[in-house]
Order: sequence, then structure tokens, then C-alpha cells
Amino acid sequence: MSRYRGPRFKKIRRLGALPGLTSKRPRAGSDLRNQSRPGKKYQYHIRLEEKKSRQLVNHRHILVNGCTVDIQSYRCKPRDIISARDEQKSRTLIQNYLDSSTNEELPKHLTFHTLQYKGLVNQIIDRKWVGLKINELLVVEYYSRQT
Repeated sequence: MSRYRGPRFKKIRRLGALPGLTSKRPRAGSDLRNQSRPGKKYQYHIRLEEKKSRQLVNHRHILVNGCTVDIQSYRCKPRDIISARDEQKSRTLIQNYLDSSTNEELPKHLTFHTLQYKGLVNQIIDRKWVGLKINELLVVEYYSRQT
């Protein structure tokens, strides 16, 4: 008997080559670009910080406007106050995280008070601060085609 492949091949025949369905490995050019030492170091540093921050949220150490939030993708609004729980364990975890992280410039849309373990969202992030040139129409077109 032949192996059942499901609707995957039917979709590929109908729509053409799809990035996630046709090849298991990326092209060789992107492999070389991602294997450089500075690239790996940058990726590792970002993932490590993201992993720590997600763990803090998931373990209920973070409060938004005085309410516990355990959803990592929670969207903050302007004037939201982000703080640590009043327990000593939460504060020591956050202090260790602050000590180990690099002291980079804080974005203008955020303010942070280290002694109180509180942060404030001043405004929605400005596109100019991100530093990426993104054509929003192409993004909308890409996601509208995937339905």
C-alpha cells in the first residue's frame, strides 16, 4: 500500500510551492548567514532574554495594573503599570534578571523605576524607533492570501 500524504500535495499542486510545505531545510544561502558567530550570539542572547521574561510572566511574578497576568502575549495599553508581585521571591528573581542583563537604552515609550520594580507604558511604540523598514501593504497582502 502507498503512504497516505493527506491534502498537502493537493494544495501544493493547486497553489504552487508553499514555503512551509515543500522543503524541510532552508536554502543554503540562509544557512551560511545564520551560522556566523555574531549571528548566533545575537540569536542566543535574544532567545535567552525572551525565555526568561516569558517564564516570569508564566509563573505569575508580573502584575499589570495590580492584576496577575499569566498570558505571555498580553497586549499592554498606554498608561498601564507593570510591576512585580509583592513577594520576596518575585523581587529577587527580577533583581537577578536585571543584574544579568545588559544595560541597554530603554525605549522612549517605556519608563522603569528600579527601586519600586515598576514600569509604565507611556505610549504605543513608534515605528521609527523599531528601525526596520517594513512595507505594511505587503504584510497585509501576505496574510490575506493565507485564508
